[in-house]
Amino acid sequence: MNAKHSPYYLVSFVFHDQQKDISEMVSHMERFLSELGFPNHCVHTEPIIRNEAVYKEMTLEERKKIFNCLCRFAKKAPVSHKTFVFKKSEADSKFQMLSRMSREITSFINSHLAFFKSFDSVKIYYDNGQAEITSIITTVMAPLIHDLTVKNITPNNYRLFQVADLFCTLMLTQEKYKDKGKLSRSELCVFGNYHNFKKNYFSILSAQEIKQGS
Repeated sequence: MNAKHSPYYLVSFVFHDQQKDISEMVSHMERFLSELGFPNHCVHTEPIIRNEAVYKEMTLEERKKIFNCLCRFAKKAPVSHKTFVFKKSEADSKFQMLSRMSREITSFINSHLAFFKSFDSVKIYYDNGQAEITSIITTVMAPLIHDLTVKNITPNNYRLFQVADLFCTLMLTQEKYKDKGKLSRSELCVFGNYHNFKKNYFSILSAQEIKQGS
């Protein structure tokens, strides 16, 4: 996630062992969204919060139903994640930011090499949406992870890609709560006060995070 006017740059990796079937959970989510009038819908969390795009004419309650549907899926799915937060103000240039991102992601991978090596192969599903991430995948991750395959995908066909988007949004919101007064009115309407956000939303992120060195 690299929102144009956001002071942060976020990158989320969602990990899923494909031997753990999630097809039933995906089907349940599909049915729920269809009942809401959104069949085959790619959930975009930021537009939901800001009441934009296809969600523009919807009420807050209707938008929250879609948002919470993705949250329930993320909570139940057998996945883990690592979400990185980078402050744009801490880098003087895009090159410096890319260097920092590369160092932190390299450190994370190196500290979890046993985890990655436990699989016969590792696949990365990405839509090539950010040139910086594509560069990191090809120049940083590929040399470190044995038998790495990168698949170019369309986000609306992969619910776990949408989970990564959700995790970025939740981490960004957490940073905004820490930086008091930075939340928009739309964000406060969706999440409420910090206690409610932490209990109902951020707890999903915390429970499934891969800790550094664990």
